[in-house]
Amino acid sequence: MNANLRNFLLVAVVITAIALYNYYSDPKNQKKDVTVELIPGLPPEASELDSNRADTTVLSAELENYKQMLVTKHITGPKPEEAELLCKVANICARQNKTDEALEHYKKALEIIATQDNKTKIADLCYTIAIVYRDTNQPEKAMDYFMQASDMYTQAGDKVTADSCLQKINRLQYSVK
Repeated sequence: MNANLRNFLLVAVVITAIALYNYYSDPKNQKKDVTVELIPGLPPEASELDSNRADTTVLSAELENYKQMLVTKHITGPKPEEAELLCKVANICARQNKTDEALEHYKKALEIIATQDNKTKIADLCYTIAIVYRDTNQPEKAMDYFMQASDMYTQAGDKVTADSCLQKINRLQYSVK
């Protein structure tokens, strides 16, 4: 590679890095991760919090409904449906800032999903648990679950999401220092 081309590419990389830094350092361009992103059992549009879904009366009613359904599913033994219900209960708990309860349900769902050997679902759930830990200022635990999610996404062939998890780990490591 000749020197002029190398210098041109170097300048292009520096300009791009500066532009990205300026863009992402502007608060209006920063997407706030919410606890309920990429949660199994919810359609994508349901993973965003909005004022209608955040109504505590509605959430409490949904929570009780899902808990009753869980009792029925649990009697017949752990199944994928039970894991989905556990995630729905955990989602509602997370929305109500009951993070300990949410984590308990997510981890139970992870145990069930792990027996199915579905790498993407395992990764999604590890990612979700990592987000909850990150949002509750527990970076070490968040990094552990982001690493597990990255490994599972890699095994599932999703390199882009695996890399995204590694980037989140890097940001957490930087914030801990």
